[in-house]
Amino acid sequence: MIKKIYILNSNGRLIYSKNFVQQEQDDNLLIGFFTSIVNFSREALESIIKFVDLGEGNKLILETKPEEEIFGAAIVSARDNTALVSKILNNILEDFIDDFSPDYNITAKNVNHVDTIIEINLRRKIAPSLKIRLFETWLVLVPLGILLTYLNIMATEYFASSLYFRFFSMDEILISIIPQVVLISLAELILVFGIANLIAGYFSLNLKLSAINSTLYFIYILTSYFIYVKPVLALIIITFFPFIIVASLVAFYVGNMLALQRKMLK
Repeated sequence: MIKKIYILNSNGRLIYSKNFVQQEQDDNLLIGFFTSIVNFSREALESIIKFVDLGEGNKLILETKPEEEIFGAAIVSARDNTALVSKILNNILEDFIDDFSPDYNITAKNVNHVDTIIEINLRRKIAPSLKIRLFETWLVLVPLGILLTYLNIMATEYFASSLYFRFFSMDEILISIIPQVVLISLAELILVFGIANLIAGYFSLNLKLSAINSTLYFIYILTSYFIYVKPVLALIIITFFPFIIVASLVAFYVGNMLALQRKMLK
């Protein structure tokens, strides 16, 4: 989540700032700190430091516009994606430059306009509340589970029908049929659990919530197979339970990481 945004000129004069959380900090000290980092990195290192770990779950993101002699600074949560925040901050600065260059005189009358610029740039990058994310997750998971279960059954019946009225030797069963059954079962479980958990991780934006959703989804699918579909498929799920755990963990973790590259929490 973004906690504070600052726009300053290269001399350290504060042009605009906005607080998103109630947090006691000395803005004068922070402004001096930001300006020192930008000027030192530009003059001594001939590059710009864009990320500083501030500790206590916070980090500083800096984005400069040397040709305009202004730069932006944002204090955000340590778990926010640095590249995403930098992109948002850069877009805010570009819109700010378009509207207020070259003087950058912000008066009480046009502060609201800057607020609007920031709001527009944040609107599509801020994830909804936890309740809404949970609702969206299950709005997708329930029909997806039904669809994937149906596809799983169709694939299993197609494979089984291909074996009807055929006789196999013991060697063929051990060397050919059993490996095929195992591979098909693994592929089906990846389809049923991997895709669902990837989507759940993406929507939830919370690893703990993703783990809970993954557990509930597993119970939902297993119960559906036992009661409404075919118990033998439920036995396959139980047989490959360790694999399902690993696939689910990897899937919702990847989904969560992908989401953090596109969204920030409030």
